[in-house]
This record gives sequence, C-alpha cells and structure tokens, in this order.
Amino acid sequence: MKSLLIFGRYHSKENLVGSEKLVKRYFENWPRSEYEVIFIDFFFGYKLSILADKLFGRENLQKGKNAVFVRLGLVRIIQLILNKKPKSILVTGLEGYATAAIFAKLFVEVNIFYLVNGLYRFELKESMWGKDRWFFKLKNKILESLLIHKADKLIVMSDSVKQQLSDIYKIKLTKVLLHKLGVDEVFFSLPLKNKISKEFQIIYTGGHGRELKGFSFLIEVLNELRFPVQLSICGPVESVANFEDDCAKFGSHISYKYLGFLNAYQLAEAYNDQNLFILPSKYETFSIATLEAMAAGLTVIVSQSAGASRFVVNGENGILFEFGDNKKLAAILKDLHQNAMELSPIRVKARYSMEEFRWKNVTSELLDSLRGNK
Repeated sequence: MKSLLIFGRYHSKENLVGSEKLVKRYFENWPRSEYEVIFIDFFFGYKLSILADKLFGRENLQKGKNAVFVRLGLVRIIQLILNKKPKSILVTGLEGYATAAIFAKLFVEVNIFYLVNGLYRFELKESMWGKDRWFFKLKNKILESLLIHKADKLIVMSDSVKQQLSDIYKIKLTKVLLHKLGVDEVFFSLPLKNKISKEFQIIYTGGHGRELKGFSFLIEVLNELRFPVQLSICGPVESVANFEDDCAKFGSHISYKYLGFLNAYQLAEAYNDQNLFILPSKYETFSIATLEAMAAGLTVIVSQSAGASRFVVNGENGILFEFGDNKKLAAILKDLHQNAMELSPIRVKARYSMEEFRWKNVTSELLDSLRGNK
C-alpha cells in the first residue's frame, strides 16, 4: 500500500491557531483512501537528556479513523521515508525536522508539498517576529528558502501569499496551489437569528499585541461613531498593561469586554450573542475566524488585506473595506446601525456560502492534490 506522510505538530488541546489547528483538523477529518496516511511530529527541546529521543525516539500518539499520528526521532523519520517510499510528503510548518523530507528526496522518488501558512521573511520585515533570537531568525529564513525552492508544489491559502512567493522568492506561480481552510461543524449548528438585537454588538477576534491586526485602527473608527457600541474582544494578549492602555482610548459610548483566548466551542457560543464580526487587519494571511463567523450567521466586515476576503462578495455575503480608510468603515457601521434589517439576507447568504468549507470537503481537496490530481 502506498503511503502519504504529513509533517506537523500534535496537540490534544483545542485552543489552537494557524498550522497547528490545520494539522489537527486534517487528522480528525482525513477521508478513507487507498493510502496509508501517517502524521509525524518530532521530539522538541534542547536538553541533552532528550538527545536520544531526538535521534531514535518513537511514540504512538493517536490512531484516527483513517490515519495515525506518531512522534519520531530524526533517524526514525528518515528510515520511515526510505522504507515506505511515500507517494507524497506534506510539510505544514517551519520545523527543522522537515529537512528530512528534502534529504530523503535524494534517495526516494517522492513529491514534496509545502504548506505556506505565511512567509517568515515578509512577516519578519513587518516586525511580526521581532522577539525571536537572531539564531532562530537565521534558521527560519534558511529553512523557509530551502523548503520553498526544493518542494515540488507550494500550497497557499490566499492570493496575497501567492504573490509574495513570486515577489520575494521569484517562484513561478504554476508551482503554487491555492487551497481553502475549513470550518468546524459547531459553527454551522448555531441557529440563524430572525431578529437583529437592538444593541450594536461587534466581535473582534484578533487579540492585542501585533500592530498588523489593526486594533489601533479599530479604536479610531469606533470613536468616530455617535451611538452605543458593545465590543467583545477575544484572542491572545501579549501585554495586559498595554492592552488596558489602548482600551482606555475608547470613547464613553463604547463598552467592551475581553473574552479571552477561546476554543472553537467557546467562540461559537460567543458568536451566538453577536450581530457583527469585524476584521480590521492591515495584513492577515487568511483568517479562519472570518469563515467561522460567516458559517455562524454573522454579518462580517472584512479588510480587503485579509486572505479570507476572496470569499466575501461585497454586499452579498459580507462587507469589504480598505484598511486605513477610517471614514469608509465608519460610514459602513453607521449605515448598518440605521438599517439593521439589511443584515438578515447577508447573514443567510454568508452561511450558505460556507457549505463547501466543511472540513470533510477541504481534506478531500487536499488528498486530491497529494495524489497529483490537482
């Protein structure tokens, strides 16, 4: 039986974002196929006590319906590749052990796919990883360049990352596959509200700490409004003191509450109490939270700078705006406040448009790519 290998981090918890959540959902929803599918994690850490595990360790982590998840040392990973001679290997993150796949390609005929969740070189330039030590910055830049140039295909979730690959690494776009992220079933299970709450309720999921998330921009826009706003904030907060300082800038007409860093079930419950979802980002690789909000039946107001904006048809299943245009976004919010009934058809179309994003559909599309059918 031919094999497919997927390199990614294993987590049993639910509070995940980015590629870690992606790998977990791929594993849980992997479809039945003609392949033996093995997800591979690595032994991490820098203590001498785990050196043997980093080279020769093996740990069975979880057995799924159609795949298994194991943790292997570097030698074991290479042995597995040489023994299984997999059809394809999917690398889902900037992990050093992923170089084993590139090394094995010297000895085994295998297709390497690299899932580009975001470009480290671009994000470093935008000061998103300023706290990383120089060694990790250098390692990640070298590893990213190696994976991008040596992989047979690159999987991206947005047109912006696709263009960055061309601009920064001079990659031919024929090498790039545009894929989708999925939406958890819990968001589809929420009842669509027939009536819109009189309170102007907005939820923002970008947390606080990264300037590119647009929290400062959001403050400026909401302060231009002249009616009461209830703002719910969730996501990671890097500095509570800085967060509180920024929230103190809200006008007296804005009441806010911080909900914390929520898992899918908690976020779905939070969405159920809201009318509007807003994504004010200057840069966002994708934003799965946008799709989750649409599936939950919220009216989404999304920056055109976000990868997920390609799935929003302005005025049909959501509303788009250009980051930095304070007056435009404020005008959108004022109009929605005065014409609340306009939200109902948008909410219905938003949920309907998300049907194709159920994880079972997304993983089936990925399997087709790894087969070489796309």
